[in-house]
Amino acid sequence: MKYKMTFLGLGVSNFAVLKNSFRDNPQDFFVSSADKIAEEKRDFVIQHNIAFEECEHSAELLDTELLMISPSVKLDNEIYREAKKRGVDVKTDIELFLETKAPVRHMIAITGTNGKTTTVELIQHILSLSYEAYAVGNIGYSPFELMNKDLSQAFLVFELSSFQIEHLSKKKRYFDLSGLTNIAQDHLDWHGGYDAYVKSKMAILDISKDVILPEEFQKEGVYQYGVNEGLNCVIDESGNRVILSVEGRETAVDLSGVKLKGFHNLRNSALAAFCCFYFAIGAKQIEKGINTFVSGEHRMEVFLEWEGRNFVNDSKSTNAHALISAIDSFRKNSGNVRLLAGAKDKGDDYSRLSSVIATGVKKVYLCGESAQRLYDSIHDSVEKQLFDQWDEAIEKCIQESTPGDVILFSPGGSSFDRFENYKKRGEYFKETVKALIKPL
Repeated sequence: MKYKMTFLGLGVSNFAVLKNSFRDNPQDFFVSSADKIAEEKRDFVIQHNIAFEECEHSAELLDTELLMISPSVKLDNEIYREAKKRGVDVKTDIELFLETKAPVRHMIAITGTNGKTTTVELIQHILSLSYEAYAVGNIGYSPFELMNKDLSQAFLVFELSSFQIEHLSKKKRYFDLSGLTNIAQDHLDWHGGYDAYVKSKMAILDISKDVILPEEFQKEGVYQYGVNEGLNCVIDESGNRVILSVEGRETAVDLSGVKLKGFHNLRNSALAAFCCFYFAIGAKQIEKGINTFVSGEHRMEVFLEWEGRNFVNDSKSTNAHALISAIDSFRKNSGNVRLLAGAKDKGDDYSRLSSVIATGVKKVYLCGESAQRLYDSIHDSVEKQLFDQWDEAIEKCIQESTPGDVILFSPGGSSFDRFENYKKRGEYFKETVKALIKPL
């Protein structure tokens, strides 16, 4: 084999591996990108005399001991299959990190369709009040960025996508504790169907020592959380608290100070509280963490109040389930929600979404690839309008709004029909709103 490590693309995860694996031997590495390599990454490769190719994948890519791939690479990808056929070791950044980095005090993993990022950030926030704690994985920060740190006293909280779980070996229980937020239709094109998607999520059981699941998942030998009594984590919505129990230890955590909107975020907070209590974090610290936590940008972000109107950027809404949760968060304002929706069409079932919109939205402004199908699915009793451009939809929404309205940007699909990613989409929405109201 010519190389020790080659890279199929140089995205966030692969670049982190390259930066933190490089040890003065450029001949050990080769980078192959189907697109132009971003300037910062290209400069690194050239500066360190690492061989690379752009806008193609040549046979040189497979002349290696180890092929690094992005988690989004499908199992039927031609290069992936050929590498396996030749006996080349194929890994993602997370699997390589888990196999080579030691020791870490504790590792936690969170997966699910929606709420992963919020739950991971909340766990990390609570733990960081008394420990060194890092949020890594699908959250956008590769664990390989920590490869050269002493983590023997640190907590690592992994956000795991179904892609990342799919690529992990199921022969080792890497994580001390894992949690599942929920499962709804998503990434069906990648997995080939809903059953396969569910199977990939539930494989979290195979790579974890202990697991906590929502009560609707009937599994023996796991912890459970929900609203019913007798669970390890009981959400008492009327009492604004969560009751936790682990191996004879019990406590109650006050949730009255939670700043996150919606019952789905109450569930996320309860899951985070249990994960911290599992590691003997006390109720007071959990309460302090929950009460001081503010959700990240693009997640139900109330970024502007203007003349009695609240503007909410929920660009992280990348499927129908997330959009439903966003609308449900404003039940108290159900007569005043003006919804901006539409994105890349992932083939989600809109039947439940349609009924939620019918009871919770004042008017819907639709744009993007999924706009027409959304329009057709929404009951005619709801005022709705199609637009070719997002700036036109946003401007119309602002013009028609009145004091007391909530202007909710929650696309309900991935950003790739019009934008590079959900962050760029959210930034576009906020910049457009500010530009439009400035002259008013």
